[in-house]
Amino acid sequence: MLDQSKPRRRSLGRFLWPAVVTAAAVVAVVVTSAGDDTRAELQYLDSMHETASDLSRGADSLRVVISRLSRIDRSELVTATDGLREDLETGLELVETGPSSENLVAANAVYRRALEAWTVGVSGFASGILAAADDPSDTVVTDNIANALAELRAGDRLYTDLVRELEEEEVPDPVAAVPEVLMLPA
Repeated sequence: MLDQSKPRRRSLGRFLWPAVVTAAAVVAVVVTSAGDDTRAELQYLDSMHETASDLSRGADSLRVVISRLSRIDRSELVTATDGLREDLETGLELVETGPSSENLVAANAVYRRALEAWTVGVSGFASGILAAADDPSDTVVTDNIANALAELRAGDRLYTDLVRELEEEEVPDPVAAVPEVLMLPA
């Protein structure tokens, strides 16, 4: 009798090896793609960290200016707020390009809104304080400053929401946590 088990093994092996090689190639492509997405997410988070670090330093300066408002001169206020506006513009440029991953869309939206609120607040505060210095009897200036402070506070709260959003499971852990940014003293 003829032994027919050997040809079956050969024909099974002939189909099994190409299937294993194909499956390995598909897994490699998926893993590489996932690695590229994670790298892009981490790069975006790193850029976010850089802009937030600059904003944190600018916010520290603004809080010092606010605490010494009756004792500073005009140039110190202008220097602090102009530097902060530049940092805010850099942050807004980052959020305009947006993240490359769906996992960071919500974080990008919250960061954008915080940056926009801070921008309105810093501009309104600076112009309001300068207007009050020029004409202390102008009562409209008080309302403008109050609105600017409300925008700064809103930006602070939104940034706190951003930090919470970055702690979600879908977001990869950044190399360094985003720094604390508070434009107004507690």
